[in-house]
Parts: sequence; C-alpha cells; structure tokens
Amino acid sequence: MCKISKNIIDIIPSELKNLMESTLQDSIYHQEGSVWVHTLMVYEEIKKFDNLTPKELEILKYAAMLHDIGKIKTTKFEGDRITSKGHSRLSYHIAMEILDSIEMDFEDKLQILNLVRYHGNPYHVFSRDDLDREVITLSMQCN
Repeated sequence: MCKISKNIIDIIPSELKNLMESTLQDSIYHQEGSVWVHTLMVYEEIKKFDNLTPKELEILKYAAMLHDIGKIKTTKFEGDRITSKGHSRLSYHIAMEILDSIEMDFEDKLQILNLVRYHGNPYHVFSRDDLDREVITLSMQCN
C-alpha cells in the first residue's frame, strides 16, 4: 500500500493534466468530452465501491487516474471519428514512469500497471477466437 498521504488525483503532473484536458474523445463512446473529464468520472465511480478492501480501492483509484493517460499522444482524427489506438500500452509506460516516483509496494504497482495495460480487453474479449485463453491470461495478470 502507498506509504505517503498524497492525493491520488495529484499524481498526474500538471503538464500531462493540461494535455488530458485538451484531448478529446469520440462522442460515440465518451459523450463527456475530454480525457480528463472521463478520468475524473471513472475515479468518482470507483469511490462508490463498498465491497473492496482499502488496499484494493487504492489500487483501483490509481488505475483509474492512469488508464487513459496514453491518449494524449495516440489520439487522432480519422474523418469524423476520434481514435486512440494503442493508448493502453502507452498508458502503461507513462504510468510506470509516474509510479516510479511513488513509494509503494512493487506488487501494488504491478497490479496498477496491469489494470492500466489491460483495461480495454474485457470490451473486446468476446470477439476473440481464443476467448478461453484470453480470459485465463487476463485473470492471471489482473485481480
């Protein structure tokens, strides 16, 4: 568990927060607008979970704050659509850099990073030919 009393929202450096505020998302999936607004909405929803341990809740809050941060570099306009292909992988790497500066158990960091990396997989998993293998792999990577 994190050993410092830092507000989780404040882990995002101001320059990245500004980019998240100005990065739009496709309105088909995200009517709320920017990546930053979406991130704060996800964070607020997670705070409502009442069946998690404090440690699980903290891990999810960190993952919520970091899950779409890669969109600041992967977002592109393709016709009338906005795409962010590859944002989960990039979010993973940016999250790794951010978490590197936080005193936290390695296992907790790894859990956060895996949640960030694989956060989109459940949406796509049922269209895969190797559904069983993918579900098993995800279950081994993420709690």
